[in-house]
Amino acid sequence: MVQIATECLHTLFSKPFFEDDDFQSLVCPMYHSQTVDLLKNIFNWIRVDANDIDEERYLFLKKFSEVDSSM
Repeated sequence: MVQIATECLHTLFSKPFFEDDDFQSLVCPMYHSQTVDLLKNIFNWIRVDANDIDEERYLFLKKFSEVDSSM
């Protein structure tokens, strides 16, 4: 589930151009309280331990860093 959400965010924020209507319909719903709670839970989930690397979390963080660097 987290990987699917990561792929969606990566695709969304990698788009070079947004029209205002596109932005409002795609991005604004992410700021509803339920979505913010979900993102908070994901943030807590991604904490990693250098001595115990979880592959799923590592892949999530790698994809997330690619989203951040493409902006």
